[in-house]
Amino acid sequence: KLMIPVPYVRSFKTGIAVKVRKGIAKSKL
Repeated sequence: KLMIPVPYVRSFKTGIAVKVRKGIAKSKL
């Protein structure tokens, strides 16, 4: 397994969550 800094993983996950939320908002529009 690659050693990945925790903050990077968290920011990556939050980035995906933001994209998903934006996608849902766009689909509602």
